[in-house]
Amino acid sequence: MMRLLSVCSACVPPRRQPRPPCSAPGSHCIHSRLMGLAIAMTMRVAIKLTALALLSATPAFAADEPATPEPVTTASQPEDTSVTEALADPVAVVKAPERITPDESLQRHQAIPAQLALFQRSSEVVPLLANETAFYGLFIQERSGFPQGGTLLLHDQGQHGQWPVPTGMLREQLPDLGWATLAIELPDPPPAPLPPTSLYLDASSTNKDSAASGAGDTPAATAEAADNAYSAHDNNQNTNPNDQKKDDSTTTTTLATTDAKVAIPPEPNTFDPTLAREPPLPQLTQLPALKTDANPSAVTAIEGQQASAYEQAQQQHRQQVMERIRQGIQYLKSRGQLNLVVIASGSSASWASQWLNEVSRINADGKAERGLALILIDARESSATKIPLPQQLLQLAVPVFDVITDANQLSATQLRQRAGLMRHNKRAHYQQFFLSGPIALADEHNALTRRIRGWLKSNAAGTRLSQR
Repeated sequence: MMRLLSVCSACVPPRRQPRPPCSAPGSHCIHSRLMGLAIAMTMRVAIKLTALALLSATPAFAADEPATPEPVTTASQPEDTSVTEALADPVAVVKAPERITPDESLQRHQAIPAQLALFQRSSEVVPLLANETAFYGLFIQERSGFPQGGTLLLHDQGQHGQWPVPTGMLREQLPDLGWATLAIELPDPPPAPLPPTSLYLDASSTNKDSAASGAGDTPAATAEAADNAYSAHDNNQNTNPNDQKKDDSTTTTTLATTDAKVAIPPEPNTFDPTLAREPPLPQLTQLPALKTDANPSAVTAIEGQQASAYEQAQQQHRQQVMERIRQGIQYLKSRGQLNLVVIASGSSASWASQWLNEVSRINADGKAERGLALILIDARESSATKIPLPQQLLQLAVPVFDVITDANQLSATQLRQRAGLMRHNKRAHYQQFFLSGPIALADEHNALTRRIRGWLKSNAAGTRLSQR
C-alpha cells in the first residue's frame, strides 16, 4: 500500500530560526531530501557550465612573427661583403679549397724517432746527411763483448727501420751476437705517371660536321618537331570530342609527314609503354670524337713530357738511395766496423746489389776482397732499377745468402731460375735457402736469426785487429 507523503506547514522553519521537529502524525518529511537533491543538481549544472565556458574562452595560440633584429654596426669591425656578393650572384664561382696530399713516407719515418723517445731510446737515432738531404739511422752497438762487424739493414718499400719482420727483429737481436746494426730510412720510388685524359669535342662542332655530311637530323630539330607535335595533341584534347575525332586522321598524317622519327602520343584513355611523352633520342651512329683522336701529335707530346719527368724523378731517386747507402757505410766505418754485411729486404735487394757491384774489388786470385757480404731476405726487383736483380747478382763476387720465407712474393719458377742462373755460371759463393714456418718475434733463437748467425760465422766472421 502506497503511503502518501505530505508536507505540513510546521516543517518549514522560519528564516534564521531553528526548525522544529515535524508534528504531523502518520507522515514522513521529505523536505531535507528535496533540498539536498536540488543543491546537487545545481552544483552539477554549474560545473558543466563552467567547463563549457572555459573551453569556449581558450584562445588559439598562433605563431608570432619574429621580430626583425636591428642591425648592429661596430666601427672597429669592417663589413664583410663577400657573403652579400655571393648571395646576390648565385652563379658566382666559389674558390675550391686547396687539396693537400699527405706524404705517407715522411709521416711514417718521422713517427719512429717519436716512438723511440717514449721508451727513452732517443740515443739510437743517428742524424745523417745525403746530397744536402737530412735523414736518420737507427744504430745499436754490439752487446756480446766479442765484436764481429757491422750490418747495414735496408727495409722494404713502404716499411721503415723498425719494421717488425725482419728489419726490426734483426736490429734488436744481432747486437747480442756480436754484430752492430744500423738501419737507415729509404725513400719510396716516384709514382708512375697517369695516362692523358680524353677530352670530347664541343657539341657545336659535332652538329656542324653531321649537318655538313648529311647524316640525318640533329637532336635540336628532332626535339623541336616533337614539341610541335605534342602541342597540337594537347590542343586537340581541349577541343570538342566530335571535332577531335574528325581531326585524328589529319593530325596523324601531319605528324607522319613532318618527321617520321617522332612518336605519336597515346590516346587519353589508353596506355602504351612503347610510347613516351619525351622526344626520342637520335640514333647513335658513332662514338663522339675525341681530341686525342683529332690531334695525335698533341697526345704524343704530352706522353713524352710525362715520360721525361718520370725518368728524371727516377734518376733523382736512384741517386738519393745510393748516396744514403754510402753514408750509412761511412758511419759504420767511423765507429770502427770494417767487416761489413748488408742485409736487404724485399725491393731494397736491387739497391744493395748495385752498390756492392760499384765498391767490391777483385784480388789477384780472382776473388773479392774480404770485408763485404750480402744477405737477401725475400728479395725482388725494384721498379726504379734498370738492371734485373738476377743480372746484378751474377756480377757479384762477394758471398751472397738468399733467404726465402713464407712471405715471399715471387713464384717458385722465378726462384728456381735465379738459383739456376747462379749455378750455371759457377757462382759458388751464392747460396739459396728456403725457410718454412712462421717467425716468432719474441724468440731470440728463432729460425731466421739462427740461420743468419750460422751463415755469418761461416762466410763473414770478423777478426779483431791489433791496436797500435
